[in-house]
Amino acid sequence: MMRNCAEIWGGSDITDSLLSTVIVRDVLYIPRDQAISAPACDHTWGCYDIDGNIIENSVYKRGVDRAAVCQTLTYIPRQAYTEISSSFLFYGGLLHNEYGHFIISTLSRLWALQYFAEVPIVVFHSHMSVEEIFKVPFILEIFEAIGIKKSNCAVFDCPVIVKSVMFAGEAMIEQHSATPEFIKFTKNIGNKLGQSRSKQYRTQSPKYVYFSKERLKNGVRNISNEAEVSNALSKMGVIIVYPESLSVSEQIDLFNRSSASISLLGSVLHGSAFASRKCTLIGYSHIDSVNSNFVIIDKLKGNNALYLYGEDYIYEIEKQEGFSQTLRIKNPGLMAEELFDIALKNS
Repeated sequence: MMRNCAEIWGGSDITDSLLSTVIVRDVLYIPRDQAISAPACDHTWGCYDIDGNIIENSVYKRGVDRAAVCQTLTYIPRQAYTEISSSFLFYGGLLHNEYGHFIISTLSRLWALQYFAEVPIVVFHSHMSVEEIFKVPFILEIFEAIGIKKSNCAVFDCPVIVKSVMFAGEAMIEQHSATPEFIKFTKNIGNKLGQSRSKQYRTQSPKYVYFSKERLKNGVRNISNEAEVSNALSKMGVIIVYPESLSVSEQIDLFNRSSASISLLGSVLHGSAFASRKCTLIGYSHIDSVNSNFVIIDKLKGNNALYLYGEDYIYEIEKQEGFSQTLRIKNPGLMAEELFDIALKNS
């Protein structure tokens, strides 16, 4: 039997504090190490003042103590630096190429761009080049809605000094807090992306949707026999969709039109931040806790969200190639029945 997760992992405060921007002169930009994809393993990047002290508004923070995730807070310059010709840049922060972290972290600094008449050059920290960034479909789609193009997107691969950089306060801090400005921004993005319905589901009215990971080739976590859950839910009338085969706008459309969205707890549910209405979300987990990032978005949106611990159903097995963790479900048909019953009762 499933029950509500007993614990929220992290802080989930909603604050009405006004966000601000600050312009800093003569900023020293130290790039990401492009050979290291995981930012937590790269400690030598950041934005610093001319004396080598990190600029507070640029720090990537997380958790109840708002600790710096992976950055060295002071950096002693050891090289000669080039001063770039652009007189003004907007700092976009750390660019995540994982969908969930992109939504909750990368977008958290970009809210201020909606108040520009014309989007300025936005500089990011990334292990990817600009060309590589714009090959990631969800980034391309969301950046187009914001107004970020290849021509006004920058990533430097060597230390440089920038004459003037604008830093915006974070509208959301992972596992800590957020302001209403965050959800205003994500809903604006959702509205600009429009109601692009998937051809496969255009003629259907998806009362219940199940976001399945069964066709995913790599990622953080998968379920070895998720297809059995999908098949059982499909027989009950639930529409089965595969997020990696859908555009962001198609996913938004499903959140907007379905009575309930069901999924293994994961990044796809963060996509409700783009929806124009309150969503009913049902996420199930193999542990008895839920990351507070989900709760933060739910509070801002007013979502009706249930995060369930599948103690009697889900267990870990040897990880499959391409994933950090692999789970398996015992009695998938019975679990599907319970998920469907919960959706009926809460929509």
